[in-house]
Amino acid sequence: MSFLTIPVYTRFLTPADYGTLELLDLTSFLVGVLIGTNFGQAIFYYYAAGNTDAERGRAISTVFFGSFLLGGISGAIGAFLPAAISTAIFGTTGYATYIRLVCVTLAVSFPAEVGLSCIRALNRHRTYSIVSVTRLLAGVAVNIVLLSVFKMGFVAMLWGSLVVTAGTALYAACFCAPWFRYNVDSLLFVAMLKYSWPVNLSALAILILDLGDRYVLKRTVSLSELGIYGLAYKLSMIVFAVSLVFNQFWKPRMFTLTSQPGGERIYVRVFTYYIFALTFICLGLTVFLCPVLKIVVGRNFVSAGVYIPAIALIYLVRSAADYLRNALYLKKRTGKDAQITWLGCAVCIVAYLTLIPRMRLWGAIIATGLSYGVMLMVSFWQAQMIQYFHFEMRRLFLIVGTGTGLIVLFVWFHPDGMYSSLILGLAMALLYPITLFSLGGLEPDEAQVLRQSLSWVRNWFVAKRKHAE
Repeated sequence: MSFLTIPVYTRFLTPADYGTLELLDLTSFLVGVLIGTNFGQAIFYYYAAGNTDAERGRAISTVFFGSFLLGGISGAIGAFLPAAISTAIFGTTGYATYIRLVCVTLAVSFPAEVGLSCIRALNRHRTYSIVSVTRLLAGVAVNIVLLSVFKMGFVAMLWGSLVVTAGTALYAACFCAPWFRYNVDSLLFVAMLKYSWPVNLSALAILILDLGDRYVLKRTVSLSELGIYGLAYKLSMIVFAVSLVFNQFWKPRMFTLTSQPGGERIYVRVFTYYIFALTFICLGLTVFLCPVLKIVVGRNFVSAGVYIPAIALIYLVRSAADYLRNALYLKKRTGKDAQITWLGCAVCIVAYLTLIPRMRLWGAIIATGLSYGVMLMVSFWQAQMIQYFHFEMRRLFLIVGTGTGLIVLFVWFHPDGMYSSLILGLAMALLYPITLFSLGGLEPDEAQVLRQSLSWVRNWFVAKRKHAE
């Protein structure tokens, strides 16, 4: 959806508008994490731990009404501190109104996100999918109307976010209402806070890793350059967005799956498929998105394509590290997750302050890559100490190495013309799975499934042809 809306957004917004939105988004994320934006994650553990409907219902009612308390804190910040926050970030009180709008949106986002987490915990995948897609499409529609009809500039994005988030919160409250007949448990609320706060600390460190460079870059580059960098990040984070979609299902299910016979083998095999899918997406972004970007975005944003391949690979590394740290959640060691994340954050801050003044945008990218590389190594080491999994290391190195090699080759040799670049990109996209297969990237059981699938497809075409004759 980010790609599809680029032609509209980049023609009604300037690079400086994108830079302003980057800083406002970062401020919203920062305030949310400090309050406890990951509070809803606790419902997965405590809902699964409930043995009766009453215990599970008490968990849902407690986490939902706790979200109103946390949302109220955000509203209070928006009421009393917008001028101070605006001055700290932009050097002027002129953005106080926008800070206030961001805080109100954040306030209603707490029940919205907690409600969606409850829907996931209840295993209502269809409902969750419908709400998520509707929320996305409604947000895009409202943004486009406010941008193109009312000419509101970047403020359109702020109002669009508020309207859609409030609607989501209202629907989530109505959906979870049958569970509200169970009493709110204050002791359980405290336990949920204790469970989620290490996750919030990790999220704060991740926030610094993902977006903290904006504060440093603001002192080195212009808002327009910051906007171009932000667009490149949004498109590259399609890799991370796919990993989030996967984790919407995986994280609630992994607790019961790994405790079943054969669960550890499935956990390992899923990781291999997960890395293959994300590597293939990194390759696709490089060979298809970068050439097409030249005609899709406004002329002021074309240079964003230069940064996409590197940022996409960085988020492949991050997603791998996140998966490895799932072992910490399985063993209820969320504090260890926070320690690892803050280690990466410390590395990142030092790298930001060292590299950005010298290398500007590329300094920020390299700093983030170094940090996630450190986190990947430490995550693997610590997670394996807590719960050992026999990962398919040969296949993982083959998958990532081959994909990265093709990306480097494309960036190095691709022609200037869009059509010739797309033809070369298509060839490389087809070459990737062929190379993996040729180098022994399939296990015998997978090869058997592939042969059976190809045989079924061939027989289906033969049957269709005979029927047509």
